Amino acid sequence: MRKDHNGHIIQSLEVVYSKTASKKRVAYSILKDPAEVELPMMISKNRLSYLDRVHKWQQLCETEHETCRANRAHQAVNPTRPARLLDVQPQGTVVDVRLVPFEKATGSYAALSYSWGDRPHSATTTSLNVRERLDGISLDDLPRTFTDAIAFCRDMGVRYLWIDALCIIQPIREDQAGHRDWESQSAIMGHIYANAAFTIAAQGASSAEIGLFPPKGPFELTPRSCPLFVDGHSPSVWVKAEPPEWVASVGESALQQRGWVLQERLMSTRLIHFTQHTIFWECAELCASEFEPDKTDIGGLQTLSVLLPPTSDQEVPAEVKENTMSAWIGIVEDYTRRNLTVVTDKFPAISAIAERVALLTGDEYIAGLWKSRLLDDLLWTGLWKFPSYRTRSYTYSHGRDDIREGQYVAPTWSWASVIGWCSHDRVGSNQRLARVVSVSANLVNADNAFGRVQPGASLKIAGRVRHKVYACMHETSEDDAPWHDLWFEVPEGHKLANNKEDLSWNRHSGVASVWFDVAGEHLNRAFSVLLMIGRNRGEAWDSDTMVPDPEAQRISCTAMLIAPIGDLEQRYIRIGQANIRDLNFFVGCQEEVVELL
Repeated sequence: MRKDHNGHIIQSLEVVYSKTASKKRVAYSILKDPAEVELPMMISKNRLSYLDRVHKWQQLCETEHETCRANRAHQAVNPTRPARLLDVQPQGTVVDVRLVPFEKATGSYAALSYSWGDRPHSATTTSLNVRERLDGISLDDLPRTFTDAIAFCRDMGVRYLWIDALCIIQPIREDQAGHRDWESQSAIMGHIYANAAFTIAAQGASSAEIGLFPPKGPFELTPRSCPLFVDGHSPSVWVKAEPPEWVASVGESALQQRGWVLQERLMSTRLIHFTQHTIFWECAELCASEFEPDKTDIGGLQTLSVLLPPTSDQEVPAEVKENTMSAWIGIVEDYTRRNLTVVTDKFPAISAIAERVALLTGDEYIAGLWKSRLLDDLLWTGLWKFPSYRTRSYTYSHGRDDIREGQYVAPTWSWASVIGWCSHDRVGSNQRLARVVSVSANLVNADNAFGRVQPGASLKIAGRVRHKVYACMHETSEDDAPWHDLWFEVPEGHKLANNKEDLSWNRHSGVASVWFDVAGEHLNRAFSVLLMIGRNRGEAWDSDTMVPDPEAQRISCTAMLIAPIGDLEQRYIRIGQANIRDLNFFVGCQEEVVELL
């Protein structure tokens, strides 16, 4: 039970509607004033009504939204355009639809954002059928979401539609032409969505076969409001169904589980979301729905306005650059929670957003990280304490620096190397104790600075390193931090050994919260620990002086966990990160330069 913004008590009820023969969880308000009971009518079922509403939103955006106009004006001068479009109203022919080269299209186009479902999709364009599709495509050969989007474009008076499965030649085995087309078009996919008149988002469909209008929730059914108790001849208490929320309908939809969709949404200037319950409109200045046509409480693009392109050639203010990087960190966290069918799409599926960040900050993008803040960007962790939730798409051969198995996506020091939910630490005013010596990453396509990288990306970093460290995990509940004892053997005569009362015990142990990047044998093998960040120690980190810790429970430093690649000296892979509560863990360690692959 909770209260809404009007102070009404809202309860969650399970209601069985006979028309659907399934339970639907609906939020209801309990009211005493029958004048508040009536809801605006659901109009998605009435084609002309919902089209009228969408037209009004679009007209409002075009005439009154200065931010949206500036955004679209910036995109208009960008020469990037798709290679092909789908003509949904071909003239002088009896075919249903057909592909046309972009240069032969006359007018604006819409774009479709949807979930493929099972792959490979039977409707895809390949090198084998692309010429045939320039002549015509039957609607009977297309899935329901495609045909619904085509019908919507016709109703909206938009002649052209871009659908990736149809307008990009999908590569098949040993098809060099298909691979070249996919590489060139995927590199500009964000701009394709940005230049569209609007994007149609099939939020309620988990596959292309379901359509834009999936089986609805109870909002189109009756009764949507009714008396709860009747006292005499008139009701004393009423209930009404609350309008569907943005978060539940869009933010948590099946479509938002796809990695590519984040870029498609953030780069679009206008989106029309077809959800299970209603239609939502979203642009940089307005988020609305059929139930709340003037404004809803939450809107995604409005909260990311910092990523809108600059409106002039003047230097971007430092504050904007800082806010842009902050937004990027949040975007990466969101992105890593999503799914990619093809693991090597990790960089292409977010490349347009990275390009926008580079435009706003003037920074250089290197394998998912930014050159001006490289040390800070190296401080990422998996958000789940158990590494079994995360994997890497490849492993190295023992004793060699080549790939043993899997597909290379990114170097181990990049968040993109891990399949799973990741987050970045905020360094703030803490002391940076390591330094980047050099970094290099060769691109698969030299013309796309934000695309895939080749194996062999390297990072050389200098810092104090503790070698031959072991981890012993504490038993903790699922909600607790992943506490470990990190320990190493102390040589005779070492400062740490002289500090021990029991000289027969030659181990030094420090309590640490440890996040291993992926599951593995880290608890059974020795690894090294590279000091990265010192917290609240001032200049004391630059000395080898033993310091008693007055606050034993205080996290004192952040370190990267690294492991050598077999017998290769000074070449390592990253295996995790730790926050160590031991001020003396690195006493006696010397600065080294290590290379991370």
